[in-house]
Amino acid sequence: MDVDHFIVEDLLQIAMERFWYRLSAAERPLAKRFSCTGALLKYMKLCLKSACREWQRGEMRQHHLHKRLAVTVDAPVRRPLEQHWSQKAHDSRCTAVRHWLAENCRNEAELLVYRLTYEQELKPRQIAAQHPEHFPAVKDVYRIKQRLFRRIQRSFAWEE
Repeated sequence: MDVDHFIVEDLLQIAMERFWYRLSAAERPLAKRFSCTGALLKYMKLCLKSACREWQRGEMRQHHLHKRLAVTVDAPVRRPLEQHWSQKAHDSRCTAVRHWLAENCRNEAELLVYRLTYEQELKPRQIAAQHPEHFPAVKDVYRIKQRLFRRIQRSFAWEE
């Protein structure tokens, strides 16, 4: 087991302790306090978020203390939960964009530009060289890429 696994286990333990402490301290029964199981789970989720925030604040306090004492400490790296959450968010955004593309690509050229640019990471010049039947000039690839980007941006209401 690595250190990250222990941190996650500790955070879960802290969250469960908070959850149990808060519920056992209340005199009202669970049925009266929470209207449904979903509300109970939502409260449990809040306890977990609270434990994670407290842990992150502790890490930042420790980092600032080391910084003030002039101890050479690297900048705080992303912690396991933060990495997991940011990866999940990235994956869900990519899935949403792929789903949008499957429904809204107007022609084969747009789909080809998306796949070659974002999945295979080719440059417009390379795309035009590999597929001259679709793109007679590099500026055509740029134009399609910009058009796709603007449509996706409008659809998802993203800012540049």
